[in-house]
Order: sequence, then C-alpha cells, then structure tokens
Amino acid sequence: MSLITLLRKLRGQADPVAVGAMLLSIMSLLVAIRSCAISDDALNETRLQYRQDRQLVLTGSFKEPGPLHCEDWSVKPIAEGFQYQQGRAFLPTLIDSAPVKIESSGWVHFLHSACAAISRFSEERMTPKEPGFVSVGEGDIPLILESSYAVKGEAYTDSSLYLLHGITAVPHSGEGPTTVTFTGLSFVQRLPVDTEANIASLDKLFNSDSLRKYTKPKQLHKANEDPKS
Repeated sequence: MSLITLLRKLRGQADPVAVGAMLLSIMSLLVAIRSCAISDDALNETRLQYRQDRQLVLTGSFKEPGPLHCEDWSVKPIAEGFQYQQGRAFLPTLIDSAPVKIESSGWVHFLHSACAAISRFSEERMTPKEPGFVSVGEGDIPLILESSYAVKGEAYTDSSLYLLHGITAVPHSGEGPTTVTFTGLSFVQRLPVDTEANIASLDKLFNSDSLRKYTKPKQLHKANEDPKS
C-alpha cells in the first residue's frame, strides 16, 4: 500500500486532528532522513579534504650536469607546510635494482650508481653506428618515490609513482661521455605501501611500449653540431 493510498483512507475514516498529527510526524521523519543524508555527505567531504590536505606531492629541482655528466637534483613538496624527512627512489630493475637514498633536504643521491646505470642503459640502445655522430633521445623513466614526511603536527609515509623526464646524448663509441639531462618530475598516482609489489608493477610499466621511447634516438647530429640548430 502506497503512502498516498494510506493517507486517503485515513482522511475518510480518522479524526482530522489525528490525521494532521500523523502528517506532521511523517514530514518530520522525511526531514530527519534528508538531514542525515546531508550530514553523511558533509562528513564524507570533510574526510576527503582531511586526506587531501595531508597527501604528499613532490616536484623536482634540477641543476646543471656535474663531472659525471648526470644532473644533481632534489625533490620538495609542492604544498606549503610539509616537512620532508627522508625517502628512497626506485628505478626499474632493468636500469638499476638498488634503491637511491633521498636526504631530509630532498637531495637525491643520483650522481653515482643510478646515474651510471642510466648512461649504460642508454648507450646499449642509442649508440650511433657512424663515427662523428651523437644520438639524442628524450623520454620518461617511471620511478617510485617512498617518502616519510610530517604535516600539521603528524607523521606520514607515502609511496607514489612519478615520471622522470630527461634527455640523453650518446656519442659514437669512444668519442666522449654520455650526457644525461633531467628536465622534470611529474606525479602519476599514489600506490599502496608494498615495495615488492610496486617494483614489480614498475618493471611491467617500463617494459611496455608506451614508455620505451626513452631508449630510441629522436635525432642524429654530428658531434660538433648544436642539437637545437
């Protein structure tokens, strides 16, 4: 029996005062239900805002290439009020299986094994066959950044997928060092705190065709020629 049918029957059989009181009770119930729904929506929005206000997103800061021909770079939170504590960077294991330490200042220890590994990886796939030429390629390297940080008086951990954008110049064998230039860092998505599973997903992503453009020469230039000309 619908609510309207019930009201019609009551109107014909019951005392008008009783019917009016029942109608008021029903309206109050409907208003209460609606208020609960609005309260739930507001609570969910508050919870979402609470999480968003405490979620870490990093950006990269890059300097000129150093003696090892690989840039010195660091990370820092985009939003104000975040205190970075420490972290680790994970490259695809095809490049380097060892994690890279990130200091509390955000400085990434990239000037050693990881840098050399990127250079070797590029040389294996990009070295030009003709003497006097340099192979220049650009693309993205996916990496995982695991971070510990503090915000609003509380400590948190984060594991997220980023893309490291870069340009690599590889000369013909024996004609000079490989130069790696990082140009940017982009946030992709947040990950569960499961290092082993995340690394497996990272390797799968890097092995897909969509991100292997980093290994393919974009242009060939003579060694004494400006690539931008």
